[in-house]
Amino acid sequence: MSGSWLHRILVLLSACALAAIVYGVPPVGSLAAPEVEAVTAWLAHMLFAGLALAAWRTSPAASSTAVVPDSGWPSLRSMAVAAPAVVVLQVALGAAYRHKVMGAVPHVVWAFIAAIVVMMVAVSVMTHAQALAGMKRTCVWLLSLIGIQVVLGVAALVARMMGAEAGLAIRAALMTHAGTGALVLALTVVLSAQILRHVEQAPETGSSRHELASPGHHS
Repeated sequence: MSGSWLHRILVLLSACALAAIVYGVPPVGSLAAPEVEAVTAWLAHMLFAGLALAAWRTSPAASSTAVVPDSGWPSLRSMAVAAPAVVVLQVALGAAYRHKVMGAVPHVVWAFIAAIVVMMVAVSVMTHAQALAGMKRTCVWLLSLIGIQVVLGVAALVARMMGAEAGLAIRAALMTHAGTGALVLALTVVLSAQILRHVEQAPETGSSRHELASPGHHS
């Protein structure tokens, strides 16, 4: 199978997985226990993120072999490892709250932490002078979706607290909130993959190695 056909199939499968998430698969109360529903919803997000990553990896955008130096603190590579884990936990807390396994507080509190971590990564990439254009485009989309997700999250929380989930507008907001969360996870995973693929630790300069090796710098 050629790479272009594989890429198209993966894009189609990603769209199907996202549609299932937006439509609330599995529906609340449809399975044996809320815990099973929450885990199934979380797995749907993981599936979508994996398919999105595979779709990016088989696209022409992933063919570049350019190297970007990483010399800041915290390093881009370390943040690229941490960011997906933070968002995965946020998705799990959201699924648990949506299916009434736990309350809203963990989901709301961790949402701020996740947003800060992901925005740190995105801003670090966008302000990096040598970052690739594709990486910066991913960051623009990611930051835009985070802003939308925060607004939708507040609307969804207020609707649940007021018991107004049955209204058409509120249901649309809840569905969009779930879909946007899945997109944030997928873009975070793709951005992390881009960083780990292209960003390498900058080599120490000769002067730095000399300073470290000099007797006056030993403890």
